[in-house]
Amino acid sequence: VTVTYGTCPASASVSVTENKTAPTVAIAGNEDLTCTKTQIILTASGADSYTWTSGEKVATKEVTAAGTYSVVGRNANGCEATKAVTISENKETVAVTIGGNEVLTCANPSITLQANAALADSYRWNDNSTGATKVVTNAGQRNVTVTYGTCTASASVNVSANKTAPTITIGGAKDITCKTASMVLTASNNAQTPAYQWTGGGTGINKNVTAAGSYTVTVTDNSNGCSATKA
Repeated sequence: VTVTYGTCPASASVSVTENKTAPTVAIAGNEDLTCTKTQIILTASGADSYTWTSGEKVATKEVTAAGTYSVVGRNANGCEATKAVTISENKETVAVTIGGNEVLTCANPSITLQANAALADSYRWNDNSTGATKVVTNAGQRNVTVTYGTCTASASVNVSANKTAPTITIGGAKDITCKTASMVLTASNNAQTPAYQWTGGGTGINKNVTAAGSYTVTVTDNSNGCSATKA
């Protein structure tokens, strides 16, 4: 600029610069949410101040849900830039199975169920007991839930009981007489795999008798270990 006063001029100048550079905003901490990583911290950088779309005016933001998160970064010159990241949920597959004998018998009045899971922090059964194993003495359904971080999975098994004792009928009993000096007693029964034990000896279905007296047979069903006695 030049100013004139009479015949005397004077000049001055000024240099005007332009500062319109927008910030380069970056967001660190972009990770997947998993069963065990339930929250992550996003950290914005590259600007003088920040405002997230949810309203927080801070550089860091706690994230607990999948979605897209955006932040506006501002420099001291008033220029702005926006940066967004997408947080995904990538939860591990949690599965559980139950192993072990599922039938209670006279020979096995209690059984142990085993819960198996590749990923597990804890196990809880439907009676509120905990642990991977469960001792069972009564028939019925058993459920187990496995927890891994915030993820859960369940499995169930039906425990049955086979405790039916055999029914025995002894046939062939007669009086000992001069003409009938012996007889054969037969222990008929409904056991699947019977084993016999007669008083006075004998382990077969038949018992040869030559003297008067009381004769008793015990039949054990080897399929379930249950026994019954008949005289």
